[in-house]
Amino acid sequence: MKILQLHNKVPYPPKDGGSIGVWNFTLEFAKQGHEVTLFVMNTQKHYYNIKTIPIEFTKIIKIIAVDVKVPVTFIGALFNLFLSNFYWCII
Repeated sequence: MKILQLHNKVPYPPKDGGSIGVWNFTLEFAKQGHEVTLFVMNTQKHYYNIKTIPIEFTKIIKIIAVDVKVPVTFIGALFNLFLSNFYWCII
């Protein structure tokens, strides 16, 4: 079976709850023989160079990371309270 997983950040190294869960599910799907593709946003806040992920993982999991700028600031969020559009969006 082909499986596409979407995640809001690179789950490697698995160091917090969301990353641990996504990474463990991804590994188990791949170990069960499924073709797994992991599509992630690579933000400035949680940036990780996917080329440094160990090769034993990249052999069984296809990882696609999209670099995304998400410039969230306090002032911008405050002014957005008075506007009718989204504060930030991915284009």
